Amino acid sequence: MSSQFEIKQGDTLALNGQAVQDDGTPIDLTSATITSQIRDTHGNLVNNGVGAFASSQPTQGLFSLTWQSDSTWPIGGLRCDVLFVCGGVRVHSDTMLIKVAPAVTQ
Repeated sequence: MSSQFEIKQGDTLALNGQAVQDDGTPIDLTSATITSQIRDTHGNLVNNGVGAFASSQPTQGLFSLTWQSDSTWPIGGLRCDVLFVCGGVRVHSDTMLIKVAPAVTQ
């Protein structure tokens, strides 16, 4: 299942999430490395999401992602996912779709 978000060019995109097992049990992110990238529909890198981090409750699988959009983010569709690496095991989240619209108020 994928999620879709809409932002305006120049806005900050901030997402909070929870990493869980297939049965809904939270994944302990205490020693996990969390990264994410945003790419356009052609696969070109738009932003390297080093803003991903475990929250103050990593044992509950909670994490946050923050990206500062700017005027170079293309209008239209972008996509991203999250990569969790823990103990040498790599797991990707579902793909999230990001719709970037032009800002009306400058």
